[in-house]
Amino acid sequence: MNEENKLVAREFLRCLGAGDVSALQALMTRDAVAITAGYSAISGPRDYDAIIALATALPQITKSGVVFEIRNVTAEDDGA
Repeated sequence: MNEENKLVAREFLRCLGAGDVSALQALMTRDAVAITAGYSAISGPRDYDAIIALATALPQITKSGVVFEIRNVTAEDDGA
């Protein structure tokens, strides 16, 4: 399950950066929360609606979306 979770996490970031709202909606449940670490204006938790809004806006505010450079992934079992 750990490797599957890691693939889902990577796909989430790919879809978010690409503004692929349909794929994001398929990956997430309504209780999803994404947390951006740090102390900047973009730091903090985002709920499902905020994540979808960001993904919708990215293609409009960037030339080609955002490509995340993923160096490490931690995605432990989901308890299921």
